[in-house]
Amino acid sequence: HYINDVMENYYRYVGETNRVSLVLSGRSGYINRIVAPSGSDEPFYYAIEQHYGASDHEVFNDWGVGVPGVMMITWPDNYYHTSEDRPDKCDPTQLKRCCVISAASAYTIANADEHMAKKIAGETFSNGNRRIAQQAARAHDMLSKANKENFGHHYQQARGYIEASGWNEAETLERIIELFPADPALKAYLLKQSALIGQQTNVHVQALDQLMIDRAKALGTEPISQKPGKLEKQAMKIIPNETSLVKQDGYGGYRTLVELSRDESSKFRRLIGSTSELERLCNGRYNALQIKYILDTQYRRESDLQAIIDYLEKLKQSGLITY
Repeated sequence: HYINDVMENYYRYVGETNRVSLVLSGRSGYINRIVAPSGSDEPFYYAIEQHYGASDHEVFNDWGVGVPGVMMITWPDNYYHTSEDRPDKCDPTQLKRCCVISAASAYTIANADEHMAKKIAGETFSNGNRRIAQQAARAHDMLSKANKENFGHHYQQARGYIEASGWNEAETLERIIELFPADPALKAYLLKQSALIGQQTNVHVQALDQLMIDRAKALGTEPISQKPGKLEKQAMKIIPNETSLVKQDGYGGYRTLVELSRDESSKFRRLIGSTSELERLCNGRYNALQIKYILDTQYRRESDLQAIIDYLEKLKQSGLITY
């Protein structure tokens, strides 16, 4: 969701204006000092990390709620989840900066006109290109380390990282239309940017293919064919979309409809990177093979395609999705 890019913009602003650096060495003090009267005067160091599901924001991200939520946290926290986890352990200055970022982000989105929507699109488009490039670097690194035995599998994984990142960024851009759903000019603008993201993705895929051909030659093997196998063809025909039952009972309500034995639950947790994320991807936009690539890009553990198909079938039997 584009809320990530709006918040990252403000994180970057507060971070760069509340620290000193070599570039600013001739200047005394912060450029735009945000400090609480009873807090420290420490610089604002931050990191934008990947999604982490086990916290309060996941209540909003839940499939049954569907409101994008972001977690802001300080880490390490010696008092986390203890009886001493109280406000007096927090630096008022850091809290103030987090409040500035949160309030500015919320105001920007809530008060956005068409001009601001396009500014958000510009931020999302630029960051999206960077994120795709990061996945492309990851893909090149993976393929460059492949040997003859795992060459084909590593290529498919590496290509999936790039393509999945491109699909994600395109959808993120198109989501901005929710700010002005009845504006055809904005919709056309966003679709054009989404198409440009697709072009950038294809450039990175072509570069990966160039490396693949070169590595095949070096390993003394044939270049990888893109012909899908039987299971891949089956998965490509399955495009899941949620039904109204998903949000009928709010947070977690849909879980009571999914009938899984203990062994089945254990199997799916073991073979799928995240069943929660798989559920959220059932939006009529992606087929089961694409969902696998998206999960593989986000999670360290590779998801098993057959397990994804089997889990989707369970969701279909429960009435939560249709194909």
